[in-house]
Amino acid sequence: MAYAVRLPSRLTSALEKDGFVVEIERERKFLVDKSAMPDLSQYPHKELLQSYFKDSRSGHWIRARRVDGSGERRNIVTIKELVPGGNDDYERREAEHDITSSDFGRLLRLSEGRVLSKTRYYIPHNGHVIELDIYHSGEGVKSLEGLVTAEVEFESMADLMAFVPPNWFGAEVSSDRRYRSRKLAKYGVPADYWENEPRHDMTEMLRK
Repeated sequence: MAYAVRLPSRLTSALEKDGFVVEIERERKFLVDKSAMPDLSQYPHKELLQSYFKDSRSGHWIRARRVDGSGERRNIVTIKELVPGGNDDYERREAEHDITSSDFGRLLRLSEGRVLSKTRYYIPHNGHVIELDIYHSGEGVKSLEGLVTAEVEFESMADLMAFVPPNWFGAEVSSDRRYRSRKLAKYGVPADYWENEPRHDMTEMLRK
């Protein structure tokens, strides 16, 4: 299957080196009531460009991400896998490693168009940080224009389960695999997203 590619040896071998940061990600993901969102102009944001594919040797899902904004420009490769005995709806193990801009470009080409672009806003909320993502369309990326989601990460499962979302959050989609980023990059916005969701012009909303 063309979707499975071979990563450069220097990247896959990095898993065994001290420089590869491995941690458990615990998060919940929600849709957003766009008409009730806070004023985003007051919050820091970054531009994210990311692609997804599967490494043919390890079988791991790989994300290549370029982060640009708020004084930061990084290229990062992330290897994701299940947490043994964990809850796949909320928990994943991630190993991250910085890569060069040229390596990012190579991995972007290997993704065969499974690419998404979004602006991420960082919004403090009751001791947590909401990561609000506004998705875009454009040349070479999956058209996700109009989709807005929010993610919140947690230190523990207890904190995760105790979280009370703000009133501008919509339905929770943590367990809906269609809203996993790699699925969005491949298949686009789920068709039923628009059934109860007005097609707001996000460009105009952000100008207000």
